[in-house]
Amino acid sequence: MKAKEVGEKIKSLQKFIDTKSLDGLYISSFDIFLSEYVPLGDNHRYYVSGFSGSVAEVLIPKTGRALLFVDGRYHEQADKEVDQNIVEVVKVPYGVDLAKALIQKGKEIGIKNLGIEGDRAPLGFEKELGREFEVVAFDLGEVAKLIDAPGFVTDSEVKAVADTLTGETVKSKIKKVVGKGEGFFLSSLDSISWVTNLRGYHHPFQSTFISKAIVLDDRVMLFCPEFVKFERSVENDENFTITHVSWEKLGDKLEELSHKINIERLYFDPGTTTAADFRILGKAFGLEKLKEKEKGITELHATKNDVEISEMEKAFSRSAKVIKKIIDHVSTQAQSGMSELDFYNTANKFYQEEGALALSFKTISGIGANSSIIHFGSPSQEVKIKNGDLALLDSGAFYESGLATDCTRAFLPIGQANADQKKIYTLVLKGLLHALNGVFPEGAPGCYLDSLAREPIRAMGYDYAHGTGHGIGINVHEPGYRLTPFSQTPLVPGRVGSIEPGIYIPNFGGVRLENVVVVEKHPEFKGMCRVRSLIYLGFMPNLIDENLMSEQEKGWLAAYEAECKKRNTSFLN
Repeated sequence: MKAKEVGEKIKSLQKFIDTKSLDGLYISSFDIFLSEYVPLGDNHRYYVSGFSGSVAEVLIPKTGRALLFVDGRYHEQADKEVDQNIVEVVKVPYGVDLAKALIQKGKEIGIKNLGIEGDRAPLGFEKELGREFEVVAFDLGEVAKLIDAPGFVTDSEVKAVADTLTGETVKSKIKKVVGKGEGFFLSSLDSISWVTNLRGYHHPFQSTFISKAIVLDDRVMLFCPEFVKFERSVENDENFTITHVSWEKLGDKLEELSHKINIERLYFDPGTTTAADFRILGKAFGLEKLKEKEKGITELHATKNDVEISEMEKAFSRSAKVIKKIIDHVSTQAQSGMSELDFYNTANKFYQEEGALALSFKTISGIGANSSIIHFGSPSQEVKIKNGDLALLDSGAFYESGLATDCTRAFLPIGQANADQKKIYTLVLKGLLHALNGVFPEGAPGCYLDSLAREPIRAMGYDYAHGTGHGIGINVHEPGYRLTPFSQTPLVPGRVGSIEPGIYIPNFGGVRLENVVVVEKHPEFKGMCRVRSLIYLGFMPNLIDENLMSEQEKGWLAAYEAECKKRNTSFLN
């Protein structure tokens, strides 16, 4: 987005704010499914800020600059992407919720009447805003018309994943979700894909498909726009009823449906249901039938069965080979002036050659100083790999099961590492090893593993402004597993997630090392758990300072590298 275009859209929205007698307007990063990764063509926040990161919030006051709220992952990126003559970057400290920071700022600048897009805001957040402001919700696209984002369509066909890859039938999953006479409204795309065993790859970096759904006790009712196509076996499957309807007409279709089916209780998750959809459901089925269910069905699909864990291991094995190939290739080609963009394109090409159906997020391929940008997303043909430059590769993909992979490695393509590079790499490696080898009571909060990862890093005066781990499943970020200093999410067997400590020094470079693990019962200690790596990909011996490692840490590293050598994914030789 050019700054001029962003400025024009902000002015247009400020006229709207004035016309509607508002003091401000909230614009989220979400689409109508409250997705994390939204195509830029459908991301309203992008068009009123110019910021392309996955997570941020925007508050547009009646006059003056728009306010863009970003967390620690995006402080540096936002400064580079945003024209601060028209958009003020509000850098929210790590640990402070973006929404709370927005509310506080809104109160400080005197906002009393606040407009929101009801079809792109979670019901729970609309209620939170309503405790501080007089909220006016625009549910029918009035704001969207002013932003004039192009949106998107897809011709990717929705297909079934075999039960042999999911470990459970649709009928079995339905029984876990609802009982007789009950329904569950879903708009969270990964939840819909899980319960249906269907994948569509409609959004970038997601294996999901565009739909809203009601799970009944005998089938799943899917509501999709006309352009969504299903393979014939899905259309004829008795587990599904597929209705094509424009989103503007969804309310009418649900009202019609409510007279044909008997639902005594209709569950919904206020965190993943938009405020607009809540009003539609209330009108169609009656507010008395609507029952809030926090976290929706995410607890069900966050706990992986044995087949899913096995399929994830296979997928990570393939990804480990790809990443090894990428690093080897980049290190070989760096002498000839390989660019950051070449690095990025090479990574994506090698995943495709391995048979990946899609990437699970936008590949991060930062060189030199750009490796310190936590979620770097603007690889350049002008930036060439130079002698002694750190490189950061964060990448992942989907294979046949439609379950995401994710792994990060920092490396030195050419030259000799200096003492500071070795120091930060070794400290991050120590943090990862400590978390990978932790033993903890079943149900211990996620903050425990987070503290294990941070302790060796903090002991030397460093820290990082992001969480240590996120859940992984159908989406690369999934609830049910969360490692932060504040996380109370319990660590229970079957949960899969990342461990990814880092150190980032602006204008110098950054290191992040990430493994994905499954929580499992400890084989020896009753009532205790541990984590087991799902990926085996070695570390960089030319960046490790063993003088900074204890004998125990060296032993942990040697055991891990021995397994990598068996799989031909070690860099030791």
